[in-house]
Amino acid sequence: MAGASLFPGFFPFMKTIIALVDFSDVTARVLEQATLHARTYGARLILVHVVPAEPAVVEFGIASPTLLQPPSQRRIEKDYEQLLNLRDSLANSGVEVSAQQLEQADTGKVVNLCHSLAADLIVVGTHHHGALYQFFIGTYTADILKKAHCPVLVVPLEPQKTA
Repeated sequence: MAGASLFPGFFPFMKTIIALVDFSDVTARVLEQATLHARTYGARLILVHVVPAEPAVVEFGIASPTLLQPPSQRRIEKDYEQLLNLRDSLANSGVEVSAQQLEQADTGKVVNLCHSLAADLIVVGTHHHGALYQFFIGTYTADILKKAHCPVLVVPLEPQKTA
């Protein structure tokens, strides 16, 4: 059924959906929603993963700062294998799925990749952090929302419960 929209003429521009995956607890829900939308609109699905920088503690006594360093080759390969496993797990979903990996990319690079891949929808998960965390650190999802050139579907870790 890949390529054949269930709703002809409805969102005809939905040809490419990008799912940003980080292998966290919310990844399964992101894949579920991205696959559902791709199947519904007959779109291709591209899984995108960013290998994060790795923390390195510099010993200076009591106040030892944590610095970030480029990911090791081992980490890059491990994450890529995990990404391919996610892609392969969707083989029978009825959706054309591919995968791309970036290393140490900020949200600007991720959004540029989404733009170059002609994304019509970006699906990203969110982790619920407190207001203080968001004030000082910000959120990856918020940055994607600010910079994205297309609609962004934000998937929470758990579905909202109705009263």
